[in-house]
Amino acid sequence: MGHRVLTIVLFVSTVAITMAAISLNAHPFDPLSAEEITAVRIAVLASPLVPARPLYFHYVGLDEPDKPDILSYAGYGTSSATTTNLPRRAFVIARADGQTHEFTIEIATATNANASASVISHAVYRGPGFPMFTPNDQISAMALPAKYPPFVESVRRRGLDVANVGCGVISRGWFGSSEPAYGGARVAKLQCVVFDNATANIYARPVEGVVMVVDLDRMAIIGYRDRAAYVVPKTEGTDYRAERVGPPFTGPAAAPGVVVQPEGSGFRIEDGHFVRWANWEFHVGFDMRAGTVISLASVNDTDDGGSWRRVLYRSFVSEVFVPYMDPEEEWYFHTFMDAGEYGLGASASPLQRDADCPANAVYLDGYYADYDGNPVKATDVICVFERYAGDVAWRHYNGIGEPVGDETASSLLSLLLPKYVDNVSCGFSVQFAEVRPEVTLVVRMVVTVGNYDYTLDWEFKTVGSIKTVTKIGNQVGYRLIPAGATAMSLLADDDYPQRRASYTKKQVWVTPYNKSEKWVSGLYAEQSTGDDNLATWSKRNRRIKDVDIVLWYTVGLHHVPYQEDFPVMPTMSGAFELRPSNFFERNPLIRTKPPGNYPNCSCSARSG
Repeated sequence: MGHRVLTIVLFVSTVAITMAAISLNAHPFDPLSAEEITAVRIAVLASPLVPARPLYFHYVGLDEPDKPDILSYAGYGTSSATTTNLPRRAFVIARADGQTHEFTIEIATATNANASASVISHAVYRGPGFPMFTPNDQISAMALPAKYPPFVESVRRRGLDVANVGCGVISRGWFGSSEPAYGGARVAKLQCVVFDNATANIYARPVEGVVMVVDLDRMAIIGYRDRAAYVVPKTEGTDYRAERVGPPFTGPAAAPGVVVQPEGSGFRIEDGHFVRWANWEFHVGFDMRAGTVISLASVNDTDDGGSWRRVLYRSFVSEVFVPYMDPEEEWYFHTFMDAGEYGLGASASPLQRDADCPANAVYLDGYYADYDGNPVKATDVICVFERYAGDVAWRHYNGIGEPVGDETASSLLSLLLPKYVDNVSCGFSVQFAEVRPEVTLVVRMVVTVGNYDYTLDWEFKTVGSIKTVTKIGNQVGYRLIPAGATAMSLLADDDYPQRRASYTKKQVWVTPYNKSEKWVSGLYAEQSTGDDNLATWSKRNRRIKDVDIVLWYTVGLHHVPYQEDFPVMPTMSGAFELRPSNFFERNPLIRTKPPGNYPNCSCSARSG
């Protein structure tokens, strides 16, 4: 049994403002480009502050400007946006000579799009925890077992070919003095599976009983245990690939469908990152740790002179905590921090067109730094699309007397139905006076970490705003509405994994805004001890009334495996909604244009 806990951080503002037009050239929230990442790499390697080599890059991301500067740039609270671009800076975490180094890099972009950079600050981090694993950590460590004689012998005793065995890097977690300290080294554990092309479901065939400890800086195996030679499961019935399952395909089938937009897409993406749709506008960014980042989301209030009202400043997934909660020797340490240890952006999967996203989707790329600091293009890792689910945004009808509503609306439908009242049959006209279909905008990313695939959606609806007081005088705010997935951690408060992920005991946290408090598990989540996380910050008992606040919401799923989860688990979903409360003077969808009549594919329902 295990459970997954996903925490999304929302930097929420509760102030109504009028926003001027935004200049989207070199937007301060734009993620680092390939050219900028290259310039950052050159600056770090050229710096005399860290002469030791090799030097490996663990994190390279945007060091965002201060919030007041961002708001001024965007024109919040002013009559116009500033025309002066804010400084572009990067934050870098690198390892060299067994030490963790932090750099702040200032980037200068010339008119020819070439970037240069310089180091403006440097510090050595000496506290608990380590930065994210690099791809090189994982690839290099995976190659060690095949050359390690005790492991080769263990594989032979199980009747396996070492060429068909692959190993993966598993974070060791933190368990205090109950485990060897290894001299404070940056270590991880290795566990292995059989992959011989007989099945794609490699995790169903573990080499159970074997655990290795690897020093990632020395890249050497420093601990080994083969507790018991368990039988490796067979491959029969484990594959989920279509070519292995069928034909024939005897499972439930649905008729294929397509999305038709006669007037074209309803949204546009400006300068690669700024999205405008219906009454919404927002910035889409990419980060190698957080994945998708939504910023400066604002909604237009047509009943208030068309002013733009800010809904949230910045939003992203801060952490995903996955404790397996199995006390066995090979499993107890499976207490993953997927964002802080592996990186959601760095683990993002290329989206499969017409499968992960519908045919009307637009795809965005991202860039992150590899272990050597060179830019890596993450192709098609974000998609944006309008969702037509057949839902109704609002509807109302008057069932007695004359029809009430806009008779020109194409959604009108009259039915003559019998009605029985006190055994008297009579007829009356039922008028579906007004119906508005619900169309939403979705920003999606799929992240694959180990054996887990996370589909992360940000969905925007045409209802949503924020202002100070309504004309009636009601207090304005948001309703936080859970949509399932409200499970909390089952671990004891003093359990070591729980101390690292103490935020999972509460579903909602609110803290005053602090630019440095971004990661719910701390900046250095790998082997962290719980000394720098959301619970620790909250103990400072800071004021949250009438100040700029941050909302931290935890989505929790307990997974108790069932037979239906094999060989591949159906999607399990959880969500929450921020719904406006008393800020519009009336339903903003009243002004929505009724749907038109467009040619559509004919269809018929089969009976029998």
